[in-house]
Amino acid sequence: MRYFIALLQNWALAEPHNDVPPCELAYLSQDHDNYARAFAINPNNAFALCWVIHEYLNDTDRQTHISHALKLTGDCDAFKTTLELAKNSLKNLEKLLKMDNIVYSNYVKTKYSNLRLEYAEYLTIYNQWLNRK
Repeated sequence: MRYFIALLQNWALAEPHNDVPPCELAYLSQDHDNYARAFAINPNNAFALCWVIHEYLNDTDRQTHISHALKLTGDCDAFKTTLELAKNSLKNLEKLLKMDNIVYSNYVKTKYSNLRLEYAEYLTIYNQWLNRK
């Protein structure tokens, strides 16, 4: 596995405008920042964008579940910023889906639906936080 990861890292360095090596690296190394790199290289990579959104939502999860007190009243500004990033990325993903020219379309469509639901849940938490302030 280490050899294959090193090979992918070398490939990414040799072809810095190719979004495939960062996607594969993200999967194998569990370094999900590589999905953001892949999406930056190719803004039409809906698969990578799904994982970028997933990471934004994971960040909101960390912001809301670190402690019981934080669940009730956390850092609203940071939470809002993360939600805005997720929201804008969901809009970009929706545009890519409308183009109907994406790889792994069934996966991306299902993931999109799940991400929208998860986003809505965190938006509800954010609104509850605002009401408590």
